[in-house]
Amino acid sequence: MQHNEAGRVSGNGLAQPIPLYVRFRSQGDPIVGTSIDYFAFRGLKLAAGRQMTRLGDCVLGSEVARRRGVGPGGFPRRPTRTPPSDSPYRIYVR
Repeated sequence: MQHNEAGRVSGNGLAQPIPLYVRFRSQGDPIVGTSIDYFAFRGLKLAAGRQMTRLGDCVLGSEVARRRGVGPGGFPRRPTRTPPSDSPYRIYVR
């Protein structure tokens, strides 16, 4: 759906457009870009940490967080095959 189409959809009151950008993956896990509206629409609640409040905030799914050993306050690390392997991404998990 193009941006102008989202305006037409929301303008007629038949639906609420919520963006989902799903082009990229990290170590096989999907990276999904969306808005805060997605959580309310799906009835999702965070098990730990804080909800996204600004552009650039992220939420890890529980399975990804468990496998990578990351929780609120942690930093996901780059895969070992991607130089520099000891540098954390500039992502802070809330």
